[in-house]
Amino acid sequence: MKSNNIKDLYFYDLGANPSRAMNTLPELARRAQQGSKTAKMFFTAMSMLEQAKAHLQSNKFRDAFLTLRAALRTWDLLPMTKHEWSDFHEAAKRAFDANPNDAEALYVILRYQMLTNFHFQDGLQMAKKCISLDPKVADFHHFSGSLHGFEGDFESSSRYDRY
Repeated sequence: MKSNNIKDLYFYDLGANPSRAMNTLPELARRAQQGSKTAKMFFTAMSMLEQAKAHLQSNKFRDAFLTLRAALRTWDLLPMTKHEWSDFHEAAKRAFDANPNDAEALYVILRYQMLTNFHFQDGLQMAKKCISLDPKVADFHHFSGSLHGFEGDFESSSRYDRY
C-alpha cells in the first residue's frame, strides 16, 4: 500500500501489520525531520508511552494511567504489544479493585477490553461510569461518543462528544 497520508501509512504498517513497522518508522522519522506535524505527533505520543511505561514500572499507577491517556489522545493507535497492554490492564485492575472510584484505572481497563474482547454494552457502561466518576475529563465524554458512533447512534454520539 502506498499512501501520502501519514495516518494511513501508520495504520497499515504499524496497526494492521506490525511486522512492517521497521519499514515504516524510518519513513515517519524522515517526515518528522522534514517538518510533518503529524509525524512529530507520532513521536511525541511514543515518548509519552515510554514515560507511562516507566511510571508503571515504578508503581506510580496514577501517573502511568494519566500519561497513557495523554499519549492515546495524541496518537490513538499506539503501537503497543499485547504484553504492554496487559501490563497496564493488570495494574489498572489492581488500582480499580483498591479504589472503585478510580476513573483513570477504569478507562485503561475499558481501552484494553476494546482491543481484546469488546462488547458494546459493557464498554458503554464502563465509559458512562468513567464520566460519572470524573465528569470534567473530556476524553471520557469523547470516548463514550465514539462508542455511540460506532454503533450508528449518531444522535447520542454528538450529545456525548460535546465538551
